Amino acid sequence: MSNSRLRKADIFVSYVEKNSDVVKQLAEGLEKAGYTTWYYERDALPGVTYLTQVREAIDQARVVLVVISQDFLRARASHTTNEVVRAYEQGKPFIPVLRDITHAELQERKPDLAQCLGAAVSIRIPPEGVLAILPRIERGLLELGVRPAGSQEITSASHAGQDSMAHSPAEAGLVVAFARAMEYWKHLQIPEARDLLCDIHGIDPLYKHPGWTVNVGELLRERRPDWRKSILIVVGAMILPQIHDGEDATELRNEINRKGSPEKMEFACVVTDVGLLAEQEFMRCPLIAIGGPVSNKLTADIVKALPRDPVSKERITVQHSMDQGDRRVALWGNLAHETTKAVNLFVSSGLLDRFLDMIWKRELKRE
Repeated sequence: MSNSRLRKADIFVSYVEKNSDVVKQLAEGLEKAGYTTWYYERDALPGVTYLTQVREAIDQARVVLVVISQDFLRARASHTTNEVVRAYEQGKPFIPVLRDITHAELQERKPDLAQCLGAAVSIRIPPEGVLAILPRIERGLLELGVRPAGSQEITSASHAGQDSMAHSPAEAGLVVAFARAMEYWKHLQIPEARDLLCDIHGIDPLYKHPGWTVNVGELLRERRPDWRKSILIVVGAMILPQIHDGEDATELRNEINRKGSPEKMEFACVVTDVGLLAEQEFMRCPLIAIGGPVSNKLTADIVKALPRDPVSKERITVQHSMDQGDRRVALWGNLAHETTKAVNLFVSSGLLDRFLDMIWKRELKRE
C-alpha cells in the first residue's frame, strides 16, 4: 500500500470480534495515557483488503497487544493467529492479555501460538476489569522502550537551575501520567494510582502538577481507601451515635487492622454516614454500619436489603448477605449497649473472619 493512508499507531491490537468490548476499553485507556492504538473495527479503511491493512498496521506498530480468550481458542481459523504470525515474523514485541483463560490453557490448546508469543509475560484481566491492568501494561510498554508521544525522561539538570518551558515534551509525558494516576485515585484504585505516582516520582521527585498545591512526593504520603479491600466502618454523624457507637467502631477498626496488611490496602477506617452518603464513590468500598436505622443513615438504607443472621437475638441484630457476595454488614441493637453486643457477636461468632476472607480473598489464620 504505497503512500499509506493508514493511521500509524504505537500499538496494534489483535483480537476476535467477540472481545470488542475489552479492546475498546484497552484502547481508550492507553490513548488517555498518551499512546496511539490501531484495531480493525475502528481503524480499517473501506475498499482496502483486510490483509493489506493489517499487514501494514502491524509493520508500523512498535508493539502488538493480543487479546486471547475462550472465544479466540474456539475459533477454527482465526485471523488473530495470522496477525500474531505476521508480528512474529517482523520481530514485534508482544503483550498478551488473557480474558477468561490461563496461560497453561493457551499453551495446551494453541501451542503454535504460544511459541510465537515466546517469553512474553501475559497478564490476565481480573474481575475488577480492564482498568485494573492498565498501569501494568503501561509499565510494560515503558520497559520495552515504548513511551507516549512527546514523553522523555527529565534529567537532573532541570533541577539545577536550567529553565524549561511549561508543558515541554518531557513535562507533557508526566502530565499525561499524572492525569491517569488521578483517574485511578478518583475511582479508589489506589495501588494502580500509587504505581504511576511512584513512576513519576522516580523521574522527578519534585514534580507538581499544574493547578495542584502539593508535589508528587507529598501526594504519595496521603492515605486513601481502595474500593476492593479497604473497609469503611460507618457510624451516625450526630453527637450521641458518635459517643456510643464511635467507641465500638474504633475497637472493630483496631481488630480488623490487626488482621490486615496496610501495604496490601487491607485496613479499616471509621467514617460518618453523612460523609459517606455525600461522596458516593466511597459506597463501592466494603461497608460495616454500626447503629440502628434511626441513628445511622446507612443502616436505614440497607436494613431492608440484608437478611438477619441466625446469630442475632431478640434485640440484637447482625445483618449481611455474604453468601451472595454482598459486601455490606449492619450491626445494631435497640439501645446503645445492645449495639455493642451486636458488634461483639459479629466478631466472636466468626462472621468478621468470614467477611474479611471474602473481601481480602485469602484464608485468615485462626487464633
